[in-house]
Amino acid sequence: MLYLFDDFTFDTQLYELRHAGIPCPLEPQAFAILRYLIQHRDRVVTRQELLEHIWPERFISETPLDHRVMQVRQAIGDSGQTQRHIHTLRGRGYRFVGAVEERTAASTPPTTASHQMLARAARRGSACCGSWPRRWRH
Repeated sequence: MLYLFDDFTFDTQLYELRHAGIPCPLEPQAFAILRYLIQHRDRVVTRQELLEHIWPERFISETPLDHRVMQVRQAIGDSGQTQRHIHTLRGRGYRFVGAVEERTAASTPPTTASHQMLARAARRGSACCGSWPRRWRH
């Protein structure tokens, strides 16, 4: 499944997040958090639910969850202050609130979609993957 939001393409089959056609690396747990939040964007996802989904049958403190959510936010150009895509509801959890278009991988020719996203990014002068360190950018 492809999830399109802003200039991002999130491909759950290829395990890729792309910004304007450029890959944005995400650790597997951060990828799983983004996928879960997008797939359940119609509701608030509790911190406990995320912990149980990402780290099943393990006791994990909330610190790794906080770190992975921060990584996701950085990758999509979001932050705890702006919260354009991921809202934090204190004491409750998180909700993905960005406008998302769903497509099946077969319905979007990669070359056309990539060219359109690259053209939009070039017009805006946007950078890749939020504030990821340069060494992680491709």
